[in-house]
Amino acid sequence: LVFIIDERPHSTFTRDGNDLVVTQKISLAEALTGYTVHLTTLDGRSLNIPINSVIHPNYEEVVPKEGMPFPKDPSKRGNLRIKFNIKFPTRLTAEQKSGIKKLLDHRVGFDLGKMKDMISRNLGIPACDHSTTRMEKDA
Repeated sequence: LVFIIDERPHSTFTRDGNDLVVTQKISLAEALTGYTVHLTTLDGRSLNIPINSVIHPNYEEVVPKEGMPFPKDPSKRGNLRIKFNIKFPTRLTAEQKSGIKKLLDHRVGFDLGKMKDMISRNLGIPACDHSTTRMEKDA
């Protein structure tokens, strides 16, 4: 007796061994501020998976034991792996670019000289000479 198993493609999931893989299309705003994945599993259950991390292009969320059952041990299951396709804007106005720079630029109000002196004084770490990238022995 020979069984031939032919897997049909699924509209939502692909299979990688015992893992199920799904790709969610999200906006850049959702990638930066948080996103909740809403999925219906193959057995009809609804999953709501909040992602509170910043989602970068290679980010993958893994939900343990939500994949396919192991063939030789159906009590064990693979994982659900959620990948993300982030939709970036195709163009920005000068005003939008300026606003984004102000919002994301961690250097706003940052004085490198003061920070260098504070680190040197408070942590006992020699100040860095940025012109040669060598450490000064006595600041």
